Amino acid sequence: MRMQQNANLNPENRKNMKMKRFRQKQGISGKGASYRFPFAFRIFFAYFAYFAVLTLRFRFSSRSFFSAYFTILLAFSLPAFAQSPEIAGLLPAGGVCGAATKVVIEGKSLQNATLFFKGGGISSKSQQVSTNGEQLTAEFCVEAGASLGPHELRIVTSKGISNGAKFFVDIAPNLVIETPMQESAPPIELDSKQIVINSRILSKTGRDRFAFRVKAGDVWTFDCFAYRIRSRFDPVLELRNEAGVSLKLVQSTWENDPRFAYRFEKAGRCFLTVHDSEYNGGRDYVYRLKAGRSALLEVFSPLGGRPGETVQLRLQGANLPAEKATVRIPADARLAP
Repeated sequence: MRMQQNANLNPENRKNMKMKRFRQKQGISGKGASYRFPFAFRIFFAYFAYFAVLTLRFRFSSRSFFSAYFTILLAFSLPAFAQSPEIAGLLPAGGVCGAATKVVIEGKSLQNATLFFKGGGISSKSQQVSTNGEQLTAEFCVEAGASLGPHELRIVTSKGISNGAKFFVDIAPNLVIETPMQESAPPIELDSKQIVINSRILSKTGRDRFAFRVKAGDVWTFDCFAYRIRSRFDPVLELRNEAGVSLKLVQSTWENDPRFAYRFEKAGRCFLTVHDSEYNGGRDYVYRLKAGRSALLEVFSPLGGRPGETVQLRLQGANLPAEKATVRIPADARLAP
């Protein structure tokens, strides 16, 4: 069974990883690329240069120049300053198939919002927005026939369309940690059944702690979702035994969330700690963590097939019910990009 290797926690590597993510989100590429000015500032400088050329060419007075410049600038740049809705994070970022889930959306300009889900099977109701428009609470109703996995969510208002967010539909029960965990509080107890933990690291140096009991030979799996739900959280998972000895430490790598399986040699009580790689926190530092004696698929092959074919898959992972599976691809299946 292939295991994910312990991530390198070198501070310089973490700094480079953060910079790569920042440059990717800003649309910056290339070794010598620099940060782009916001759209409103680019309009300002473009109009300024245009009217400066007109002044020199036709010898307008400076008073006429500034009067005409600011009049036209105001008319054309107002839409650029209109604040489109923005999604910072969802808590929880997923729900159970065939049930309703209360979701709190953090962001900006969320007044008079309409929610759109890609893929169907999910609807929202009972929306409540805070006075400053930075928090929206709604009930997400997931139909029993909704597709499992991620669903794209966007918010539309009269000012524009928001960035995309991910809402996962699954079948495992969800545990939502609504208030940040205090250091003085005891760890949250988990049992061996699979559970999906939904939480947010709100403050710097914040961390979540969990405890559970294992038997000798038990194999537990841990799968943390951060990059896959478009969160700023850069998770580190640390597993320790009752004596405080570190058993496993895994952190995310470039565009890959931490996920691993661990076989316990001795029975006893163990602890799992979740924190950011640089101990940051905020409204958009949310995560989903699957934990328990559940299946974890690491590798499968072949990776694709043709519409109408029946494919024999070879599986590798932990706690899998079988090493092979048969999948039939519908004849009307759309080709993947």
